[in-house]
Amino acid sequence: MTDAASYWTAVILAGGRGHRLGDVEKARLPLHGRSLLDHLLLQLPTQVPVIVVGPEVQTLRPVTFVVEQPRYGGPVAGLAAALPLVNTPRFALLATDMPRAGAVILELIGLLNDEDEVLMPLDASGHRQQLCSALRTEAARSAIRQLATTTDVSMRDFMALLRVREWQLTPEQSLLLQDVDTPEDLQRLEAER
Repeated sequence: MTDAASYWTAVILAGGRGHRLGDVEKARLPLHGRSLLDHLLLQLPTQVPVIVVGPEVQTLRPVTFVVEQPRYGGPVAGLAAALPLVNTPRFALLATDMPRAGAVILELIGLLNDEDEVLMPLDASGHRQQLCSALRTEAARSAIRQLATTTDVSMRDFMALLRVREWQLTPEQSLLLQDVDTPEDLQRLEAER
């Protein structure tokens, strides 16, 4: 893995509605006394710039906040809002509801090679984990430009415009990407110490 952390940026999508959690902003959800967002931020190197797409919340480290237009326009609209602020050749695409994804994304960023446009993990069940991927910035910008609109575009449709290399996670790594979509998910993570 490269030691040049300054060559990448973290883009964290945190702007969803959180319907299944009672319309709570996921970035603010507490887990072991810290927000989900802070759990994720603490796993990233301090020299890596972080752009959070979503409403401003207090964080344990400096980040740049941006809001997608229109608000709640979906993950691709969020990415489109963040990309103009990315000043590095690579970036990590993350979701605030995967608070333990840091170790996986650090490995992916280090494995992203010059031929890759996207390096995307496959979990133990074979599902693509699109919101824990490493991407080439210019390739992502080019794909955004190909879209007539970014509003309500699925991440799957966006990724279809890019050359994706898949990377198989171990069962242990797959556990790190379990997301928080329901109160039961949050209780499960709270029970894990």
